Amino acid sequence: GGFATYFLCCSRHFGCIPQYLGSHHCHLTSIMLNLLLLLLLLRPVVVFGKNNPNIILMMTDDQDLLLGSLNAMDNLRHMVREAGVQMINYHVHTPKCCPSRAELITSRYEHNIRVQNSTAQGCMRVNVSLADNPHFYDKSFMLGLQKAGYQTGMFGKFSNVMSKICTEPYLIPPGWDYMYAMCPNKRVHTDGATLCYTNCTWAHNGKIEETNDGPTDYATSLIGNHSLNWIKNMTAQQKPFFAYITPHAPHSPATPADWYKNAFPNPMKAPRTPNWNYTAKDHHWMIRNEPSISEQAAQKIDLMFVKRWRTLLSVDDIVVALVTHLKNV
Repeated sequence: GGFATYFLCCSRHFGCIPQYLGSHHCHLTSIMLNLLLLLLLLRPVVVFGKNNPNIILMMTDDQDLLLGSLNAMDNLRHMVREAGVQMINYHVHTPKCCPSRAELITSRYEHNIRVQNSTAQGCMRVNVSLADNPHFYDKSFMLGLQKAGYQTGMFGKFSNVMSKICTEPYLIPPGWDYMYAMCPNKRVHTDGATLCYTNCTWAHNGKIEETNDGPTDYATSLIGNHSLNWIKNMTAQQKPFFAYITPHAPHSPATPADWYKNAFPNPMKAPRTPNWNYTAKDHHWMIRNEPSISEQAAQKIDLMFVKRWRTLLSVDDIVVALVTHLKNV
């Protein structure tokens, strides 16, 4: 009786896990997914009926695949991957922080949005300045979704540099109807974070909001609550929607929510893969000359490993909340 929904969970460094949430069980292949997005963008400008699919794209930040991080996310595995399909041959064009995000939100390759001056830093060499690059968003696929009758919402980490979004005139970029975006934070953090898990600054539909470090201020939970409330509003109005949900987890400093700070056994060791503490004479000299991992360094690596898993529990909470709501619509 409600909208069908395609739910895609991705990381900047490994592929996507899509699932179809509709009245009939269905599996998506990567070809079907690409065709779906292509048809949505090439379709004539019409307002979709209630049987046309919503799209949720959730992207984590610096999540690993080979070290088993999905084992921390029971809900994602059971409700999305096992009920859908995992793309095991999915390639990220530029698997580096700001360029990867910029390619997604602009629908352009990095070489088309890079800085032209070789000495300019930009955002990891991407020209995100709307003053210097006013057509940055002109080809964004969100514009095509809007023309096709979709409501678009963005929740979480939009980019590393937020020119004109987190500073005056506090713009909402073209293609977005709703925005709750994490701003580069100038407030002092005890963990030294550039972006945040607590004490965050947000660009909320053209206004700046600040949150603190209380139980209701945890960033991943705020992103989840805002996205869930918006999606509930869209489904209640029977409006087709595209939701882009991008928590900061499990990026360093990987600060877990208070209620998950003791989750998983402690000490918990990062996997000792064949690459662990391995050197060889045929490596590049910079790698060859690196000292072996000390016991003290190994303990820090193990601590970061378990903290990353703990932050992903809050992402998993978003997954179960969204899937539960959409299945009950």
